[in-house]
Amino acid sequence: MEGMKVLNRRDVLALAGWSALGRAFGADSRPDLSGEWLLDVSRSDLGPQAPPERWVRTVAHKEPTVTITTLQERRGQQLKAEFTLRTDGTETKFQMGGSEATGSAQWDGRVLVIRTKRATPAGTIEQNERATLSEDGKTLTFAVTIRYEGNDVPMRLVFAKR
Repeated sequence: MEGMKVLNRRDVLALAGWSALGRAFGADSRPDLSGEWLLDVSRSDLGPQAPPERWVRTVAHKEPTVTITTLQERRGQQLKAEFTLRTDGTETKFQMGGSEATGSAQWDGRVLVIRTKRATPAGTIEQNERATLSEDGKTLTFAVTIRYEGNDVPMRLVFAKR
């Protein structure tokens, strides 16, 4: 063991502490997106659609899965959708709007990228979302692109934690 330095107890504890801090605050740490989130229309860009009277997204996030339940109220009607995805990129099948859909989710640093695709009588709808949690954990923003009939419709959905 000539030329090798033996670490003392203090050095080992310091290394362990730095390692734990790196996991807790590093760029690769994954935020917990769980909560009930209410759309903040004033900070959102809904593209061509009119804002609903109410839009709530409830997120149940426990790695490696995330369940998103969306409830919109429009003209006195409630529209509800729910799906569960694995956050490792695995494609999953589920029902959305009365049609079979496929979706996947995976992390890009601290951003959860969600992709869904479904066939409707009018054509295929693809939706890509990038979910970002604010540093204070009070705002969840979805940068959304909906592709339909070859057209991309960008939206920015800003939700406040309830």
